[in-house]
Order: sequence, then structure tokens, then C-alpha cells
Amino acid sequence: MASAQCSAVGASVPARSAMVRATLRTSFGAFVRASVFLLCFFSAVFYGADSIARLRDGHFRLYFEWERRIPFYPVAYLAYYSVALLPLLIPAFVRDEGDIRLWKRRMSLAIAIAGVAFVLFPAEIGYVPVTTEDWLVVRRLTPILTGRYNLAPSLHVALMIIIMHALWPHLHRRGRGLMLAWGVVLPLSTLFTHQHHVLDVATGLLLGFLQVRRALD
Repeated sequence: MASAQCSAVGASVPARSAMVRATLRTSFGAFVRASVFLLCFFSAVFYGADSIARLRDGHFRLYFEWERRIPFYPVAYLAYYSVALLPLLIPAFVRDEGDIRLWKRRMSLAIAIAGVAFVLFPAEIGYVPVTTEDWLVVRRLTPILTGRYNLAPSLHVALMIIIMHALWPHLHRRGRGLMLAWGVVLPLSTLFTHQHHVLDVATGLLLGFLQVRRALD
């Protein structure tokens, strides 16, 4: 009888392993499909809104004069662009296909709402142009990649909140600590790279929290 039980346990191990691999394939496939859709949707909305804003004569000044004195730290670009890399952690931690679809819907809705705001309130950047040669290539490429008038709300910050919320339940204590640190550093990086103003960050936080508010109740 003992040998029969050992055989049953031994047979169940490969079965469980196969189920885990199938789950990983399913979640990874869902993540790839969601990522491709989000990339296309983001490109259409974000750059479309910026193109429309370029055609307008007047742009909004959504910053205070003191913000023009915020220092420029080019090393902050490392944190600034991390928002494009952190979603790559999702298939490693989020194994449920439904959770990935929910993440996709929240990201899509945030992008859509921000796109409407960008068209209605195209803003102008208020920082004094930086003359240093540090990180010159990145500084020249950034306006092309991030647009010129898509400032409030900051999608960098809004999408950060949604990504953090998707990963949070699946992280241990150390991972959550790192995620919280990222949640502080990334919004600051949008200021220290002179890509956003304080109001942009505040409205980006609001937009992100609005997308996850039901899960937080």
C-alpha cells in the first residue's frame, strides 16, 4: 500500500509541473497580447494628442514660477525611463490571466483619459533650457519620445501606480519596499529631468489612484 501511495505522489508531481508550465504559458501569452495592444494604443493616443496640440496657437501654463528653479539632474533619466521596464516583471509574478486583463483595462483607461486631457489642455513646459552637455543624446531624444505638450496628467506617474498595484499582492516584504522606493523616485525623476511640473505629477497620481480605487476599498 505504501508503494502505491508513493507511486500516486510521484505521478502527481509531473502533473502539477505540467499545470504550472501551462499556467505560465497562458499568463505570458496574455501579457504579450496586452503589451502589444497597449503599445499601439498608447502610441496612437499619446502622439496623436501631441500632434493636435502642435496645431493650436495657445497652450496652458500649468506651473508656478518657483518650479523653474527646480534643479536638473540628468542621472534621473535612469529612473524616468524605468516605467517602460517595470511592466516586464508582471508575467514573472502575476500568473492569473484575469489579473493581466484587468491591468490592461486600467492602463488603457488611464491612457484614454489622459489623451482627452492632453487635447483639451495642451500645456507648455516652463523650465529654462539646460546648457550642459551631460547626457546630450538622451536629452535630445526625450522630447521626441515623450511629446511636447502632453504634460498634465503625467502618464509616467499614472501608469506607475497601476503597475505597482498589479505587482503589489505578489511581492514579499523586500520587493514591496523596493516598489515603494520606486514609487517615490519615479515621480521625482519627472521633475529632475525637467519633463513635468508639480501639477502634472499630482494629477498623474490622482488618475492612477482613480483606476485602482475599487480594489483599494
